[in-house]
Amino acid sequence: MELLLAEIPSLHHDEDARVLRDCVDKKALTSSIYKLLTFAGTRCPVQAQFWSAKAPHKVRLFGWLVAKDRVHSKANLLKKHMRSEDVCELCHKESETTNHLLFDCCRVAALWPALGVSQPLCCRSIWDAKPASPTADGCWSTVLLLLLWRIWNHRH
Repeated sequence: MELLLAEIPSLHHDEDARVLRDCVDKKALTSSIYKLLTFAGTRCPVQAQFWSAKAPHKVRLFGWLVAKDRVHSKANLLKKHMRSEDVCELCHKESETTNHLLFDCCRVAALWPALGVSQPLCCRSIWDAKPASPTADGCWSTVLLLLLWRIWNHRH
């Protein structure tokens, strides 16, 4: 037994510290960890579009959730075991994912071509869409956010 104990390296009594190699200050703060987990430590490429929009804060926050596919759609709630089914309440045909609800559902799919936005759309590519009218370019991110918000509120 003494032989086994002799081979155990001695532990020092210094206080443990959590550090992150890739962070400037090396401290393991929640915000640092979150930044690394989301977009691999880089900024969300479309965040300027919805954070700078002239829309209420809750609408801009909703845009951020859409970009990250974190909206509480039935499909996302089913993954968290908070729902027993995920069928869309509007069309009763497909799984209610964020993409389905905002872009693909038969109740909203005609809206986007009418605005001059080409298909296919998804939570990430919608932010790259350009309006059909160049005059709307300055307020497009606000219009887009408000449209997404209105579609979401119609469902809820």
